Amino acid sequence: MGSSSALIESPASWWDSLAENFLPYLTIYAEEWDSLLEEFLRHLAMTSFSVVLALIIAVPLGIFITRSKKVSSVVIGIANVMQSIPCMALLAMGIPFLGVGETLAIFMVFVYAFLPILKNTYTGISSISPVSLEVARGIGLTRMQQLGRVELPMATPYIMSGIRIAAVGAVGTMTIAAFAGANGLGWFIMLGMNSLNYPMTVMGRSPPL
Repeated sequence: MGSSSALIESPASWWDSLAENFLPYLTIYAEEWDSLLEEFLRHLAMTSFSVVLALIIAVPLGIFITRSKKVSSVVIGIANVMQSIPCMALLAMGIPFLGVGETLAIFMVFVYAFLPILKNTYTGISSISPVSLEVARGIGLTRMQQLGRVELPMATPYIMSGIRIAAVGAVGTMTIAAFAGANGLGWFIMLGMNSLNYPMTVMGRSPPL
Protein backbone atom coordinates (compact mmCIF):
# COMPACT_ATOMS: atom_id res chain seq x y z
CA MET A 1 0.00 0.00 0.00
CA GLY A 2 2.85 2.38 0.83
CA SER A 3 4.45 1.98 -2.58
CA SER A 4 1.06 2.33 -4.31
CA SER A 5 0.37 5.53 -2.36
CA ALA A 6 3.79 6.91 -3.36
CA LEU A 7 3.03 6.20 -7.00
CA ILE A 8 -0.30 8.02 -6.73
CA GLU A 9 1.24 11.02 -5.03
CA SER A 10 4.22 11.32 -7.36
CA PRO A 11 2.36 12.95 -10.29
CA ALA A 12 0.97 15.62 -7.96
CA SER A 13 4.40 16.36 -6.54
CA TRP A 14 5.81 16.43 -10.07
CA TRP A 15 3.26 19.08 -11.09
CA ASP A 16 4.01 21.06 -7.92
CA SER A 17 7.70 21.01 -8.74
CA LEU A 18 7.00 22.05 -12.34
CA ALA A 19 4.80 24.94 -11.22
CA GLU A 20 7.37 26.05 -8.67
CA ASN A 21 10.14 26.12 -11.28
CA PHE A 22 8.25 27.73 -14.17
CA LEU A 23 5.75 30.00 -12.44
CA PRO A 24 8.34 32.77 -11.87
CA TYR A 25 9.00 32.84 -15.63
CA LEU A 26 5.32 33.65 -16.19
CA THR A 27 4.57 35.95 -13.27
CA ILE A 28 7.51 38.27 -14.04
CA TYR A 29 5.77 39.34 -17.25
CA ALA A 30 2.81 40.56 -15.22
CA GLU A 31 5.02 42.25 -12.64
CA GLU A 32 7.28 44.01 -15.13
CA TRP A 33 4.84 44.54 -18.01
CA ASP A 34 5.00 48.35 -18.01
CA SER A 35 8.80 48.37 -17.92
CA LEU A 36 8.97 45.63 -20.55
CA LEU A 37 6.71 47.58 -22.92
CA GLU A 38 8.69 50.80 -22.40
CA GLU A 39 12.04 49.15 -23.04
CA PHE A 40 10.68 47.16 -25.98
CA LEU A 41 9.55 50.38 -27.69
CA ARG A 42 12.91 52.00 -26.92
CA HIS A 43 14.68 48.93 -28.33
CA LEU A 44 12.52 49.02 -31.47
CA ALA A 45 13.05 52.76 -31.99
CA MET A 46 16.84 52.55 -31.68
CA THR A 47 16.99 49.51 -33.98
CA SER A 48 14.75 51.11 -36.61
CA PHE A 49 16.74 54.35 -36.57
CA SER A 50 20.03 52.47 -36.98
CA VAL A 51 18.79 50.41 -39.92
CA VAL A 52 17.16 53.41 -41.66
CA LEU A 53 20.37 55.43 -41.22
CA ALA A 54 22.40 52.55 -42.69
CA LEU A 55 19.93 52.34 -45.58
CA ILE A 56 20.11 56.08 -46.35
CA ILE A 57 23.92 56.01 -46.51
CA ALA A 58 24.67 52.50 -47.83
CA VAL A 59 22.37 52.46 -50.88
CA PRO A 60 23.70 55.67 -52.51
CA LEU A 61 27.26 54.68 -51.61
CA GLY A 62 26.72 51.18 -53.04
CA ILE A 63 25.50 52.72 -56.30
CA PHE A 64 28.42 55.17 -56.41
CA ILE A 65 31.18 52.59 -55.92
CA THR A 66 29.95 50.48 -58.86
CA ARG A 67 31.59 53.10 -61.11
CA SER A 68 35.11 52.23 -59.93
CA LYS A 69 36.59 48.85 -59.02
CA LYS A 70 39.39 50.45 -56.98
CA VAL A 71 37.00 52.58 -54.93
CA SER A 72 34.62 49.65 -54.35
CA SER A 73 37.50 47.47 -53.10
CA VAL A 74 38.60 50.12 -50.61
CA VAL A 75 35.09 50.96 -49.33
CA ILE A 76 33.93 47.36 -48.96
CA GLY A 77 37.27 46.43 -47.38
CA ILE A 78 36.88 49.14 -44.73
CA ALA A 79 33.27 48.03 -44.08
CA ASN A 80 34.44 44.42 -43.70
CA VAL A 81 37.08 45.44 -41.16
CA MET A 82 34.58 47.48 -39.14
CA GLN A 83 32.08 44.62 -39.05
CA SER A 84 34.74 42.14 -37.95
CA ILE A 85 35.30 44.09 -34.72
CA PRO A 86 33.48 42.41 -31.77
CA CYS A 87 30.51 44.32 -30.36
CA MET A 88 32.03 44.97 -26.95
CA ALA A 89 35.31 46.15 -28.49
CA LEU A 90 33.42 48.51 -30.79
CA LEU A 91 31.55 49.92 -27.81
CA ALA A 92 34.82 50.47 -25.94
CA MET A 93 36.36 52.19 -28.97
CA GLY A 94 33.33 54.48 -29.34
CA ILE A 95 33.08 55.65 -25.73
CA PRO A 96 35.85 58.35 -25.97
CA PHE A 97 34.12 59.89 -28.99
CA LEU A 98 30.40 59.33 -28.35
CA GLY A 99 30.20 58.79 -24.61
CA VAL A 100 27.73 56.26 -23.22
CA GLY A 101 24.05 56.09 -24.04
CA GLU A 102 21.77 55.72 -27.02
CA THR A 103 24.07 57.46 -29.52
CA LEU A 104 26.81 54.89 -28.96
CA ALA A 105 24.34 52.01 -29.23
CA ILE A 106 22.89 53.35 -32.48
CA PHE A 107 26.40 53.78 -33.91
CA MET A 108 27.29 50.18 -33.03
CA VAL A 109 24.18 48.73 -34.69
CA PHE A 110 24.61 51.08 -37.67
CA VAL A 111 28.09 49.65 -38.31
CA TYR A 112 26.77 46.08 -38.38
CA ALA A 113 23.72 46.97 -40.50
CA PHE A 114 25.74 49.00 -42.99
CA LEU A 115 27.78 46.23 -44.65
CA PRO A 116 24.94 43.87 -45.76
CA ILE A 117 23.05 46.75 -47.37
CA LEU A 118 26.18 48.16 -49.00
CA LYS A 119 27.37 44.83 -50.41
CA ASN A 120 23.94 43.79 -51.67
CA THR A 121 23.39 47.16 -53.34
CA TYR A 122 26.78 46.91 -55.01
CA THR A 123 26.13 43.31 -56.08
CA GLY A 124 22.65 44.12 -57.40
CA ILE A 125 23.81 47.06 -59.52
CA SER A 126 26.95 45.28 -60.74
CA SER A 127 25.05 42.16 -61.80
CA ILE A 128 22.84 44.02 -64.30
CA SER A 129 23.54 42.86 -67.82
CA PRO A 130 25.44 45.38 -70.01
CA VAL A 131 22.93 44.55 -72.73
CA SER A 132 20.11 45.99 -70.61
CA LEU A 133 22.08 49.17 -70.05
CA GLU A 134 22.91 49.42 -73.73
CA VAL A 135 19.22 49.09 -74.62
CA ALA A 136 18.37 51.83 -72.09
CA ARG A 137 20.94 54.14 -73.64
CA GLY A 138 19.71 53.22 -77.10
CA ILE A 139 16.18 54.43 -76.39
CA GLY A 140 17.54 57.75 -75.18
CA LEU A 141 17.42 57.41 -71.38
CA THR A 142 19.71 59.74 -69.46
CA ARG A 143 22.07 58.43 -66.77
CA MET A 144 19.61 59.24 -63.97
CA GLN A 145 16.71 57.74 -65.93
CA GLN A 146 18.70 54.53 -66.40
CA LEU A 147 19.29 54.41 -62.67
CA GLY A 148 15.66 55.04 -61.74
CA ARG A 149 13.95 52.95 -64.44
CA VAL A 150 16.39 50.12 -65.08
CA GLU A 151 19.13 49.65 -62.50
CA LEU A 152 17.28 50.19 -59.22
CA PRO A 153 14.21 48.08 -60.17
CA MET A 154 16.47 45.21 -61.26
CA ALA A 155 18.64 45.52 -58.14
CA THR A 156 15.72 45.80 -55.70
CA PRO A 157 15.64 42.06 -54.75
CA TYR A 158 19.32 42.25 -53.78
CA ILE A 159 18.83 45.48 -51.81
CA MET A 160 15.78 44.10 -49.97
CA SER A 161 17.73 40.98 -49.06
CA GLY A 162 20.47 43.15 -47.57
CA ILE A 163 17.91 45.17 -45.59
CA ARG A 164 16.37 41.97 -44.24
CA ILE A 165 19.75 40.62 -43.13
CA ALA A 166 20.62 43.97 -41.53
CA ALA A 167 17.28 44.24 -39.70
CA VAL A 168 17.41 40.72 -38.27
CA GLY A 169 20.97 41.19 -37.06
CA ALA A 170 20.23 44.65 -35.66
CA VAL A 171 17.42 43.43 -33.40
CA GLY A 172 19.72 40.96 -31.70
CA THR A 173 22.77 43.23 -31.62
CA MET A 174 20.83 46.05 -29.99
CA THR A 175 20.41 43.93 -26.84
CA ILE A 176 24.07 44.73 -26.10
CA ALA A 177 23.09 48.41 -25.94
CA ALA A 178 22.48 48.01 -22.20
CA PHE A 179 26.24 47.70 -21.68
CA ALA A 180 26.53 51.14 -23.30
CA GLY A 181 23.98 52.64 -20.91
CA ALA A 182 21.21 52.76 -23.54
CA ASN A 183 18.81 50.37 -21.78
CA GLY A 184 16.45 48.59 -24.20
CA LEU A 185 15.65 44.90 -23.71
CA GLY A 186 19.29 44.20 -22.96
CA TRP A 187 18.80 46.04 -19.66
CA PHE A 188 16.65 43.14 -18.38
CA ILE A 189 19.28 40.63 -19.50
CA MET A 190 22.11 42.51 -17.79
CA LEU A 191 20.08 43.08 -14.60
CA GLY A 192 18.97 39.44 -14.52
CA MET A 193 22.50 38.13 -14.98
CA ASN A 194 23.93 40.42 -12.31
CA SER A 195 21.26 39.41 -9.77
CA LEU A 196 21.01 35.75 -10.88
CA ASN A 197 17.36 36.44 -11.72
CA TYR A 198 16.97 33.97 -14.59
CA PRO A 199 13.28 34.72 -15.28
CA MET A 200 14.20 38.38 -15.88
CA THR A 201 17.04 37.32 -18.20
CA VAL A 202 14.65 35.16 -20.23
CA MET A 203 12.07 37.97 -20.33
CA GLY A 204 14.62 40.35 -21.80
CA ARG A 205 15.62 37.89 -24.49
CA SER A 206 12.20 36.58 -25.54
CA PRO A 207 10.81 39.62 -27.51
CA PRO A 208 13.74 39.68 -30.01
CA LEU A 209 13.28 35.97 -30.59
